[in-house]
This record gives sequence, structure tokens and C-alpha cells, in this order.
Amino acid sequence: MQEIPLGCGPIESFTLVSNLFHWVETRESENLDSWPIKRDVAPTCCDLTISLCDSSIAKQHLACKEELAQFPRIYILYQALSPQAFLMLLHLCLSHLLPAFTPSNSSLAAPSHDLSKMADSEPAAPALKTYRGNCHCGLFVYEAQLPEIKSVAECNCSLCYKKGYLWVFPGAGDFKVVKGSEDDLKTYTLGGAATTLHRFCPTCGTPVMAFRPGSPPGKQVGLNAHAIQELNTWDLKVNPFDGRALPPAWEEPKYTGLEPPVSEDAPADTSKIYTGSCHCGAVTLAVRSIPLDNTYPHWVKVCSCSICERMGATWIYPKASQVIINGLENCTKYLFGRKIVSKAFCKTCGVCICNMAADLSPEEYEALSDEYKGWVKISSQFCVLNLRVLNGWDLGEIKDKIERFTGGAEVEPRYVNP
Repeated sequence: MQEIPLGCGPIESFTLVSNLFHWVETRESENLDSWPIKRDVAPTCCDLTISLCDSSIAKQHLACKEELAQFPRIYILYQALSPQAFLMLLHLCLSHLLPAFTPSNSSLAAPSHDLSKMADSEPAAPALKTYRGNCHCGLFVYEAQLPEIKSVAECNCSLCYKKGYLWVFPGAGDFKVVKGSEDDLKTYTLGGAATTLHRFCPTCGTPVMAFRPGSPPGKQVGLNAHAIQELNTWDLKVNPFDGRALPPAWEEPKYTGLEPPVSEDAPADTSKIYTGSCHCGAVTLAVRSIPLDNTYPHWVKVCSCSICERMGATWIYPKASQVIINGLENCTKYLFGRKIVSKAFCKTCGVCICNMAADLSPEEYEALSDEYKGWVKISSQFCVLNLRVLNGWDLGEIKDKIERFTGGAEVEPRYVNP
């Protein structure tokens, strides 16, 4: 295959790829039906996951991986496209979007099907819908203009995985804060040259958004779809993004404390020790459990209540004696609703660790109704643990056991979106 001699540096290469991605995003889905795309990836332009692999072609034409790692939304999914399709996309970008950068001596073998029709005219811009989102406590509220949200991006990098992010990206000028300010949010920085500012509420822990200063306009703000009001994230199409493959590599914080004891619920002959942490390492933990795989006989839940939805957590329910957590003093314990159960999240990185019974004084406990006293008693017996905090283990190992729980949204008092 003949290669396209671009003859341009990293900045020009970035501009080309940025415009290429925009062009791909705006194509009609059916236009890719006959493209040579591998079958394990949806054969539509709109649904292509954007990433970059270590290919000589990608490195030669798109500058080095470290340079482009600053722009995760514009990585070409070279794994999903054949080399020829990849070059055809780049050629179309050069020919139809940025003629000033088109090399006069570029050439490419003609495809077996007619691609020229794809560049004849730009489709009408999709209608925008106003979405409203907020942290759970209402400190921060925003509105964003987006096409109807039917799909989200799910990054598997160490932080996005632990927080359960589902990403959508409003265009430049299509995001505004209607209550509070971005300065009210806590910022946790991830990445070396590819710096991303992850912002979460310091009061309730809701992972709200991320900001990438080095990305082009329209790609700088990412919103966590879990924090968008009245959005059923369970039914959205999820497009995976391999952020874990991007530098720098994350070093898992090590748990160095005592092992949870053997018990009737975690016998010596069938149980094992799993360890985990928040992202920054201020909180580490160990849980003794029977194997956390698709043979696991107990509850594994994703709850759709207002706070669990925003936390993006996947819960298991081991006895409190099966779990040891070091660094709980580094957590904020957010009380909500009936104020008898709290969500514990790291004050530094915002990763949600567990549900805990509220720390009530004897007077506060006696003031509760009998029903609420029962809830507190039950809650104190368990450590409801977010599986996403475990290190060296992946939710895929237990995916067949995960169930959605919708009853939490019906618990009184009902949550009211701000």
C-alpha cells in the first residue's frame, strides 16, 4: 500500500486529526456499512471509539503517541479500522477539510466502493437538547446543549474506572453553570503531559466533569452522564475507550494492613483476600471473600437511586468483619435522605469507597423511629463496598452477576433535582 507523505509537524498533524474526527462524527451512520471495519466494533462512524494504538503508520503520520495523548477524544481507532480504511479517512480529511495541507504528491489506491458520495455535502447539524446536571447536594448545577444522548464513552483508565464515569462532550459554548461555580468543585489532576482536571463536589462526592486545557475548543469539557438529570444511563449505548493503554502508567497503592479474619461467611478453604484503594492512595482496604466471579452467590447491585447513580458504584454486601479499611479519616462521609447511611469518598481524589451507617450519638439514635433504628442496626452489620475500588481485579470477572436495583429511587424522602 502506498503511504501518504504528509510532510507536516505535530501541530499540523493534530489539526488534521482534530478535523478528521469532527468529520467522522458528523457522518450518517449508514454511510459506513460497507467500510472494512473489524466486526467487534460497531460499523458506524458516529459510534467509533476514539483511541490510538502503537502502529508505525499512526506514529509516522500523527506524530508521537505522547504528543497526541493530550487529546484522547481525537485518537483514531486504528485497532477498529484496517490500515487501508485508516488511510482513506486521513486522505478524505486532507482532501475535503484542509486543502491547504493536502500534499500535491499524495496518492492512494482507489477503494473498491465509491467513497466520493460521502464528501459531497455536509449533513444538517443535529438538533440540540438542553440537559441539566448537578452534584447530589446541589452545590453545583449546570446546563448543556447536546444532541439527544443515545451513547456515552466509557474510559477504562485507572481513575475513570474507579469513578464509573460515562462521558459526553458538549461543544464549545454549549455548557454553562447555573448555580455555584467550577471553583466550588474539588480538582484532582490526572496524567503527566496529558493533564486532565477531574472535578468533583467536596460535599457529596459527585464526579461532575473533567477539563482538558490542552484540547481544542469543543473538546475541553467532558461531562459525567451519571450526573445528568432524568437520564437513564442503563439503556445508553456504551462506547469503550482504552485509556488504560495511555501513558503514564498508574501505580496501584498497596494495602499494608492486617488481613480480615476467616469467618463463617469467608471460610479459610474457599475465600481469598482482595485489596483495593482510592486512586490517590489515601484510603486502602482489604476484603476477605469467596471468589468474586460469576459463581458469586450473593448480591452484586448497581443502584439507580439519586446518589448511587451519581457515584457510578457497583456494590457488594460483605459483613463488616470481612473488610478492613485504612485511612477512613481521609474520607468525607456524606449523609443524605434519611441521614442514617453515609457515602464515604476520598477527600483528595473523590473515589467512592463504601456505604456506612451514620455515626449517631445515643440521643440521635433514640430519636429515630423504630423503622430507622432497624435500618441503622442492619447497616452497622455490613460494609457495603464499591467493587470499583479493588485493584488487580476487574468488573468483567463478575459481570454476569450484576443486577440493577431500582427500588432505591422510591425510598422516602424522594430526591428532588435542583
